[in-house]
Amino acid sequence: MIIDAHANFSSGEELSALEREAAREYFLTTGIEVTRHGSIEDLLEGMKSHGVSKAVLAPLVTSTSPGEAERLNNLVAKAARESRAIIPFASVNPGCEGAAEELDRAVAELRLRGVKLSPNEQNFTLAQDEVWSLFETIEQLRIPVLLSPGFTAVERDNFSPEEANELIVSFPRVTFIFAHLARCRRGEATPSVIPEPNVYLETSHAAPEEILRAMEIFGSDRVLFGSDFRYNFYPGYEVEKITSLPVAEGEKRKMLYENAARLFSVEEGGGLLSSLLGRR
Repeated sequence: MIIDAHANFSSGEELSALEREAAREYFLTTGIEVTRHGSIEDLLEGMKSHGVSKAVLAPLVTSTSPGEAERLNNLVAKAARESRAIIPFASVNPGCEGAAEELDRAVAELRLRGVKLSPNEQNFTLAQDEVWSLFETIEQLRIPVLLSPGFTAVERDNFSPEEANELIVSFPRVTFIFAHLARCRRGEATPSVIPEPNVYLETSHAAPEEILRAMEIFGSDRVLFGSDFRYNFYPGYEVEKITSLPVAEGEKRKMLYENAARLFSVEEGGGLLSSLLGRR
């Protein structure tokens, strides 16, 4: 079994100008053509093709309209009811009135399992009062938070490692999952946050040597495979990147399955991971 700790979806938005420009460069580098944002159906199909049994499905509310958070959280809840492959996460915009109440509804009524936040895409900073207030709710709900520090198609730089570290130590009972190894920009060699026991790192967009460095600093028990699925193809190379690492098979198993299974209370099942590792 393989668990993807970070997958996105779209309900129909067009690619932005920045995304179209990035897509052209991506095609020249990889030969993969990015034509649109990926849907939940695209995600499930891609997971099946690459042997991924479960994925954290995390929407992202960029609007400050209260109804948008409710709509997206309802969509994720519906997807989880229809497919056991989905580990449903919520999203709220900290700048939106009623964000804490919507998160409480998403967890208590919809049974969503965590929350995703992105300072750049949602245009907030981690030092804002409303963000700290929201983290008090997150702590009370006992859910993990998936935080995206960068790698976004928006021209903002709102993520501050210092502000993130202050939250980490102030909310030790909150589990933080930092996307992209907590690196704010491509080319950064090491995670930008402190290796506290409540911090996990997700591997998407990181080079193998960067993952190995993160394992040295944080330990393999707190590194999670993630694809950052978001366009019209599933990035299977993110799986291959982990299975090809020059580390023990048990370390790979932790990153691909065991750590996430423990964190998200997933029961073991399926033998594909063993077969994938066995081919190395």
